[in-house]
Amino acid sequence: MSEDFDGHFFDEAYFENGVVSGKSGYTNYQWLPDLTLPMAHHMINGLGLTDKDKVLDYGCAKGYLVRALRLLGINAFGVDISQYALDHCHESVKPYCSLITDDFFRTAESRYSYILAKDVFEHIREEDLRPLLHNLASATRCLFIAVPLAKMGSSTEFEIPSYHMDKSHITIRDRVWWEDLVASEFDIVSSSYTFRGCKENWTLRYPEGNLFIRANSKGGG
Repeated sequence: MSEDFDGHFFDEAYFENGVVSGKSGYTNYQWLPDLTLPMAHHMINGLGLTDKDKVLDYGCAKGYLVRALRLLGINAFGVDISQYALDHCHESVKPYCSLITDDFFRTAESRYSYILAKDVFEHIREEDLRPLLHNLASATRCLFIAVPLAKMGSSTEFEIPSYHMDKSHITIRDRVWWEDLVASEFDIVSSSYTFRGCKENWTLRYPEGNLFIRANSKGGG
């Protein structure tokens, strides 16, 4: 069974001194508008988001994507399990980012046009992912995920070695596995190794290192 990583793991050491502490590949995790604003722009275009949509960044950390999307006119919100990260959100997005709770998916406010889950699912145990997908399907019409891929057929080795620097990367699976998982609750619209503006720094060296899936809820959201 995989190790559990609760919100306490994702603390100052994880975000600010991850390399030194051995927790992650992060050092001084900070707002980088030159990267995040273009990524948000391409998500808006690539996913067809409009100012009429309500969008959730599931696993928002310090709320950088929420901030970028809101700056570009999208009604974006975020949730995360790290109180440290949420405490260090920019003041402009603190009202829109909150701690995930057990009853989150049972509230009327938890209804979204799109849920984004970038670099999140690999932190979650395999046995917890299917129930999570079921909850997400009840809360949104559309889902976008980005996950690091295992080498084909492996469940222990990422295609991109740097992903092993993060101790909380506990689910290591290949493309077929992830597609089957998402298809259990969603209708897949597209599945690709690339998504413009997102993780492009890895593409040339590791063209099959990441997977990007767009999907629609089977029940129509």
